[in-house]
Amino acid sequence: MTFWRLGSACTRPVEGGRSNCDGDGANAADPAAWPVSPSDDRLSGWPYADGSVRDDTAERLRGAYGFRVNRFRARFDADDDGEIEERSTSYQRVRRELLDAERNAVVGLRRSGYINDDVMKRVQRDIDLEAARLDVPG
Repeated sequence: MTFWRLGSACTRPVEGGRSNCDGDGANAADPAAWPVSPSDDRLSGWPYADGSVRDDTAERLRGAYGFRVNRFRARFDADDDGEIEERSTSYQRVRRELLDAERNAVVGLRRSGYINDDVMKRVQRDIDLEAARLDVPG
């Protein structure tokens, strides 16, 4: 997901509606400039244990990349209605609420003695990493 990290760092709008990239941000909005695209053939041939990616996994990745491409394009489109950004924000809010529920459940499992401290810390770390990827603050 290299392009997401590069793209998100370069396409978050700042005051005045401009991106925080050097220049006008056109490269960040152009999926052809990204190292991976939704139609990338590598999604069909990345090596795993059996030498390929499952079709459902590749389709999920294509969907995620496609959404990101559309989201970044919309950030540079003066005629954009903001719907895709609103969808993303809503998703992230729900995802953050679910991560908070997971966090509370893990603490509950630890308190009940069902899991030990090491397991709790590993799961909390995974939850924290996933939460860190969200743009919507907690």
